Amino acid sequence: MNRTGYVAEQRNSPPAGAFVHPDLDERDLPALRDLVRFGVMADDQLARRYVDPSVATARLLHLKEAGIVNRWCESLEGARVYSPTRLAARLAAVPDLHAEVTYVAHLAHDIALVDLADYLVAHNPGYRWIAEDEVRGFLDHIAPPPRRMRGDTRHRPDGLLVTGDQRIAIELEHTDKYQARYTQISAWFVREWRVDSVRWYIDRPRILQRLREVNAVHGFDRDMAIELEEFPPSVRIRQRQGRYES
Repeated sequence: MNRTGYVAEQRNSPPAGAFVHPDLDERDLPALRDLVRFGVMADDQLARRYVDPSVATARLLHLKEAGIVNRWCESLEGARVYSPTRLAARLAAVPDLHAEVTYVAHLAHDIALVDLADYLVAHNPGYRWIAEDEVRGFLDHIAPPPRRMRGDTRHRPDGLLVTGDQRIAIELEHTDKYQARYTQISAWFVREWRVDSVRWYIDRPRILQRLREVNAVHGFDRDMAIELEEFPPSVRIRQRQGRYES
């Protein structure tokens, strides 16, 4: 375990289905797998995945030059941001992944989500994190999705915190949505029987108020367990600060 509480993976052998690349070191595999799972990560988050975080800067530069990772021009409070290339996805061989494109407008949210996932795993022994791009495949292994009814709007949570017998949908909410959208999301979670409960992490009082109003009007929190929490101390929305050459 490193200083941040993230347990760096010790078994660094290539996963089944992956192929070997001369520029990929076994030390890179935990970071690369999680980069593929999350879709985007900051350099400090990737460094937490190395047994020796001090080697991360040099290794990330090497992976970038080898065409395994891309580095964004945008920075977040001085942190450089990376995404996987198609080659990275082949090397990591993460199963049941339904990857989505990360847009600049969502960058700060998606980076904060990685910090939240690390915090939750570190503070909930026995639980593991299912990233957003893994959620569909993970739930489909449990059972088919609920039949879509008229008026339904399917929703994929930001991630799942799971054990053998519990599946908690996690939402990190920073940008205020219309009350109607929160109603659609909450209604889908109530119908999504493969999820046991929902936990929202919120950093704005107005969002908290909207969610409380939605539950008060529709009673969603009587149909399933819904928790409304503040961001943990180690989680924040990082501000974009200028652009670098990639």
